[in-house]
Amino acid sequence: MDKKKVTAIIRTDVVDEIETRLHRLGIRGVSVSRVEGYGEHTKFWTPDSVSSHLQIDIFTDEDRAQAIVDTILSTARGGAPGDGIVAVLPVEKFYRIREP
Repeated sequence: MDKKKVTAIIRTDVVDEIETRLHRLGIRGVSVSRVEGYGEHTKFWTPDSVSSHLQIDIFTDEDRAQAIVDTILSTARGGAPGDGIVAVLPVEKFYRIREP
């Protein structure tokens, strides 16, 4: 089965609810990192042009990727600039380190 990587950059205030809903979907492996950047709502040349968000990365089977995306979108969508983004990327190879 083909693997996908779902990457989402989200507001910090929605991460707990997203993690809860992903757990209900049966997702057991999630990486969360703090990231900073700017997007379409940036105010160039001002001190607040860079904002802090969280990035979630999930490796999953291709047939589960859309359910993960839908869960993230429905949970994180607040209707305002800065809600975040979600991307689904192909995974060329996938190895578990513990397996020979």
